Amino acid sequence: MGQNRRIAALVAAAFVASTLAAHAQNSPARWVNRTTGQPPVGGAILGGDNGDNRVLYICRAQHRGGWHSGKVHVDMCHFGWGGAEIVTRQYQVLTGYGVWRRPFGDLDRAYVGGGSGNDKYRICRAPYRGGVHPGKVVAGRCNISWGGKEIVIDGYEALYPR
Repeated sequence: MGQNRRIAALVAAAFVASTLAAHAQNSPARWVNRTTGQPPVGGAILGGDNGDNRVLYICRAQHRGGWHSGKVHVDMCHFGWGGAEIVTRQYQVLTGYGVWRRPFGDLDRAYVGGGSGNDKYRICRAPYRGGVHPGKVVAGRCNISWGGKEIVIDGYEALYPR
């Protein structure tokens, strides 16, 4: 499947999932605590897929004094930090609803997935190696984790409230 078709399919699936979740919740999005081994979270926001049609949800975890957003993969939260892929068993999953789109000068309206110090990290997703991976916006670029590394990508979508 071409990358644009894959993103379009993910957007459509996210819309259906977010519409169902919106009816079940009063707020557009909220973080739910998770630990490896717990069942999946109902209403989790679809963040992408890893290239073989396995869904990736949005997570965030604490690391070195900050919160960092990434992807739930194999029941753990994976995010990029300092050039490496960090994997943790204790994390939060984003539930509710949102809309994925390219930022057009309004990135400050996108959902915040974390931050460090005075920096706020917005939630993003970007295509990489046949998949679409959620991550965090740092310095105007989407930082994702893949293959043990932090990957920085210019072209991305950000998650916005409806």
